Amino acid sequence: MKRLLRIIIIVGVIYAAYYFIFQNNEVVLNEASPLDTPGVEETNAAEEPGDKEKVMRPDEQALEKVMETMDEETKAGFMDMLKQHAEGEAVVKNEPSPMPAKTTESESAPKTETPAPTPEPAGPQVIASANFQRSVYDVEGKAILIQDGDSKILRFENFNTANGPLLKVYLSASKSAGDYIDLGKLKATKGNVNYTLPAGTDTDKYNHVLIWCEPFRVLFSFAILN
Repeated sequence: MKRLLRIIIIVGVIYAAYYFIFQNNEVVLNEASPLDTPGVEETNAAEEPGDKEKVMRPDEQALEKVMETMDEETKAGFMDMLKQHAEGEAVVKNEPSPMPAKTTESESAPKTETPAPTPEPAGPQVIASANFQRSVYDVEGKAILIQDGDSKILRFENFNTANGPLLKVYLSASKSAGDYIDLGKLKATKGNVNYTLPAGTDTDKYNHVLIWCEPFRVLFSFAILN
């Protein structure tokens, strides 16, 4: 009888210690969701118009030097031409140009096929989700499986559960935690957290998310991804 009473007292002390140490010890963490990828804004700088061509005035000194080399008859003809130009009279001469004649020809532009745009790689997508369900303790929140390129991420959103000694996150083939993948310690008892799955994880097989108390082998809560 005394032995039984002693066992009851010990169990009571352990439970009381568990309650005050773990149940009241809330761990809150909020990690960014891979789905919240900020959009990339492309800004094209406006093309600034180029400077207008500057009209250069003749170099008067150079003009004077050229005129000094002319004889009187040539100089008189040159001055007469300048005078006519200043008065707005057109000077027309039909002389063959030493430069090749400019020819203008308009041809229709060849039809070109616009290449199909290269599809951009798809961003992160939700491929499965489920609400957490109570097993031993109350739980809130959702488990979301996200495909991000070649990686898969398990995300807990709006998660809230009781604390406990050495809580682990298992991705299991069932609720029994017999065949499972250990994703590590529970990061937080409240908030939004991410767990990157090992490469090649078969999420069709391992579709049970377990919150597992390892020392006591107790299932706190679970979610079945579908």
